[in-house]
Amino acid sequence: MKSLLPKSNILVLVLLLVLSNLEAQDNPVVDSLLKVISLTNDNVVKADALCSIANEYKYSNPKIASTYANKAQQLSQKAKYLHGEIMAMNILAVLDQNKGNYLDALTKLKDALEIANKENDTKAIAHCFLSIGDVYSTLKSYDKAISNYEKSAALSEQAKDDQSTIAALGRIGNRNMDKGNEGNDTSYIVKAIAIYEHARQIAVQIKDDQKIIDAYINLADAYIIFGKKTGNRNYYFWSIDHSLRSLKLARESKVSHASEAISLLNMGEAYENLGLASKAIHYYELALEMYKARDDKYWIMNIHKLLAKSYLSLDNYPEAVEHLETGIGLAKKDNLKVYLRDYYSLLTSVYFQKNDFKNAFAAQQAFINYKDSIINENTSISIARLQTELELDKKDLEIELLNKSSDIQNEKIKTQTTQRNFLIAGFVLALILLVIFYYR
Repeated sequence: MKSLLPKSNILVLVLLLVLSNLEAQDNPVVDSLLKVISLTNDNVVKADALCSIANEYKYSNPKIASTYANKAQQLSQKAKYLHGEIMAMNILAVLDQNKGNYLDALTKLKDALEIANKENDTKAIAHCFLSIGDVYSTLKSYDKAISNYEKSAALSEQAKDDQSTIAALGRIGNRNMDKGNEGNDTSYIVKAIAIYEHARQIAVQIKDDQKIIDAYINLADAYIIFGKKTGNRNYYFWSIDHSLRSLKLARESKVSHASEAISLLNMGEAYENLGLASKAIHYYELALEMYKARDDKYWIMNIHKLLAKSYLSLDNYPEAVEHLETGIGLAKKDNLKVYLRDYYSLLTSVYFQKNDFKNAFAAQQAFINYKDSIINENTSISIARLQTELELDKKDLEIELLNKSSDIQNEKIKTQTTQRNFLIAGFVLALILLVIFYYR
């Protein structure tokens, strides 16, 4: 069969296949997609597969993800496959976002949104709004994030895309939780709980066990925070109830061990807030073993912090110090300052309670250093948000002025054309009248 691709494209795809084979030793999803690419000459199919592979790598290996996404965009443009081009642009925007290039990310997404609108591709439009919301979430511009997520949810619902509707609702709930948590306004938490419950109801209707579990997990977490903010212990029991539901469904459906782990973790937090530290430790340790089996370092570090806090409440200083030192060792490998700040804050408390003031002072100095560094980084994010918004507003204004200039120019041309037509018509009419007069 004759290949439909030029030799240069074939060479690029071969290189991509080689790169992926080096990376995808234990990824059956990527292996399957690579097989699809190798067996088809259809650029549309190839573009979809390349986008899917890029999605698999966008967090673990951004460089390879970028290579695949760019190739997917090129093939989509060649095949005039606009949906594929939009999806590739969304992935490239995520990669820009992860590098802190927020303006580039939003610019790509607005370009993708424009293409999607012209194509009247409702699902792609919804996806663009979701991605735009994600960028604003990173910038902590929660109102703008929620506005874009709401547009995504409405369009997804209109397209009867239940999976995407649930995803958008989850993000709306999360941002409301952020607003309620950071602003100490429980009305946002109440709103988030209602949104999570709505997402759960949709998941039940479509019989999607994983989405039902996710909703229960979100609700369990929300009720823990609601309990902390209101001082109402009943909400911790509501959280435990939702965690038990998610845990039961996760074990019955066997959809995800990660869901079991987070459910156990939420139960531990609820019991900790109820003052039952020993019970909390039991669930934390169960969750820790599951996360260790998955080699999920971020959750492992979170649980070491929670275990240290629980052991400290029981005055078990050796265990508390052991978990904090383990967490510090893990966090230092990637210079994770937020984790290090929290660890040293707890370590300061441990040493003070032990009357070990020398180590307490050293831990406190480390805590202050990391806290100041984080404040500086948060300030940088705020500046980046303002710069991004100013640049976007400037670009929007330039486009508006260009459009106005174009409208004025078009109106001027229209007026000149009308005047010219009147002159020609007048001349022709005068000529006719002259001819009539002459022949009389």
